[in-house]
Amino acid sequence: MTYGADDHHTAQHLGLLSQEGGQNTAPQKMPHTEAIFEQVHRTNQAADAAVDLLRVAMEAKAMVKIGPLSRGGKSRVPVAAADHACAPDATVTPVGLFVPTLAELCIYGVTSNVTSDCLVDRLAPWWESVRKRFAHLTTLVINLDHGPEHHSRRTQCMQRLVDFVQHDCLTVRLAYSPPSYSKYNPIERCWGILEHHWHGTVLDAFDTVLKCARTMTWQGQHPIVALVTTAYETGVTLTKDAMQRVEAQIKRLPDVGKWFIDIVPPGSDIEQVKNEKKSFTFCWMLRQKTLEDAGKGQQWHRSMWNVWIIEGSWPV
Repeated sequence: MTYGADDHHTAQHLGLLSQEGGQNTAPQKMPHTEAIFEQVHRTNQAADAAVDLLRVAMEAKAMVKIGPLSRGGKSRVPVAAADHACAPDATVTPVGLFVPTLAELCIYGVTSNVTSDCLVDRLAPWWESVRKRFAHLTTLVINLDHGPEHHSRRTQCMQRLVDFVQHDCLTVRLAYSPPSYSKYNPIERCWGILEHHWHGTVLDAFDTVLKCARTMTWQGQHPIVALVTTAYETGVTLTKDAMQRVEAQIKRLPDVGKWFIDIVPPGSDIEQVKNEKKSFTFCWMLRQKTLEDAGKGQQWHRSMWNVWIIEGSWPV
């Protein structure tokens, strides 16, 4: 089987040497590891090919220490730095949201704990900022590792995502990498570039961290970078009864339901989403044809397209 560029057969992180890319030790395989990778590949391939699905990747990078500390890198300009073992002045955790097909990257420097609330609080405003551009979408496919702050059994994470889906009437499809294989999340390549970019820099202030992040590039594009100073509490959980109500609103894939979850808006189901997809595809083809036609009717068709998108009524 041929795999895409962001699957688990990638040799190493771009911009890192093999030993830095974690190629020395092989992660322990679970019974369903290969099945999970196959399903991740199918899910990603379908999302990238569909006009009404968008795939994003979310993940937190390792915590970065702030202070006059040596990072072990090299710089063309001699820089004095303290021993790496010294206590940092502060810490910041980069949280990334990456759209692989568009090479668009957002990096949030989180000064507090990275929790379920923190991650969904990054997802919701991002979607609000791009929803007009992607008004035709029915489903958001999210690639995640199985970290503790957002795994599919984390009650607060699932509750917040259900709330997000209900608020925005958008289906969310979660596709997790197996445990110990988070490096195959597509956003890991961005982290490799960022680490390579600031490796020789003394990150002695939040502004230095943000400046380095803003000046990195991925496929010729600079990321959107912001500092998040909101304080997040750890240990927020739902009761067993509350989680049962959440589970009633999500759909898990048989056998690998821990890694593949659909959260659909109220009153919707997978078949309805498929029907909307077919209707949208027809609408898209109609729009392409009308925009190719010359004459006075072209602008009218474009206006009607905008009405269809805004009102969500697909012509059939």
